[in-house]
Amino acid sequence: MVQKLFRAIDAIELTDSGSTLDRFSRIASRGIVDNEQVLIKFRELRSEIAHEYLVSDLSEFYNDLFTWSECMVEVVVQVFRYCEQKYPGRVGIPEPLKTR
Repeated sequence: MVQKLFRAIDAIELTDSGSTLDRFSRIASRGIVDNEQVLIKFRELRSEIAHEYLVSDLSEFYNDLFTWSECMVEVVVQVFRYCEQKYPGRVGIPEPLKTR
């Protein structure tokens, strides 16, 4: 879902999509995330889930998921804040995310 949000921002701002790493770098340069490494970690976790890679330590894997899921929600909130600031009146933060 976050990838779709990032692609949508690029499309609205008429930015060439480029590679995933290029997109992550642009998101960081827009101030949505502090560092594209966070997005790379999300991508790695998503790949582990989607492709059912052999996970050697399930407890560490689930701990990572729990830890990073909170960070993912914060990135989504930051995307909404960015859009709300850049395009006032066109995008609103959904009610469940307003308290963050």
